[in-house]
Amino acid sequence: MKDLEMAKRRFSKIEITDTAIEKVPYIRYEGLTDKQCKIIQALAKEVLIISREENDGNEIAITYKMEEDSLEKTPDFGIAYGDRHSVEIESDVYSSHLLQSTNDVVIVILHNHPAPQTLSYDDLSTFVLYRNIKMILAVTNQGVIHYIMKHSAYNFEDVRNVMIKYSKPIAEAESDEKAYDLTKGLLKELKQMGLYYK
Repeated sequence: MKDLEMAKRRFSKIEITDTAIEKVPYIRYEGLTDKQCKIIQALAKEVLIISREENDGNEIAITYKMEEDSLEKTPDFGIAYGDRHSVEIESDVYSSHLLQSTNDVVIVILHNHPAPQTLSYDDLSTFVLYRNIKMILAVTNQGVIHYIMKHSAYNFEDVRNVMIKYSKPIAEAESDEKAYDLTKGLLKELKQMGLYYK
């Protein structure tokens, strides 16, 4: 019975509170400067604020172009609005433009998860599809951060093959709980392939 209650909570939408926004942590991301890490923390808080004020706590995504010259000003970013379960990043014109830019552009995607879950298969697919995305970060409506980053050992072909292996089982999973467990298994494998996940 306790497991069933935990599963229900994992897939239930959580209201965003001031406390959740305040508790979004500062994380020292490997390979990023202190200033970049502070900007990412501020943007993660902004995701929750925008979601609460403009999208009823449902998913929104911020697409941020990480450049050295953007560190001295308020960062420009695109915003895409979704529903309780997903957000289509490319639906925002500026975000789509950034994603289609050359590989020299370093992109960080930040979005919220209304339910307290880790990264989804769709998050990971977007992360792999666009080679210029350095990191995808999901902040739950409770202020907890999950993220995945590419590092020097990252190999697109190897990662794509693992994604393909999991694609059908996740799509055909008989329950959200099973799909979630499969996605956690996928994340565990990706950690061994030049990706950092937490």
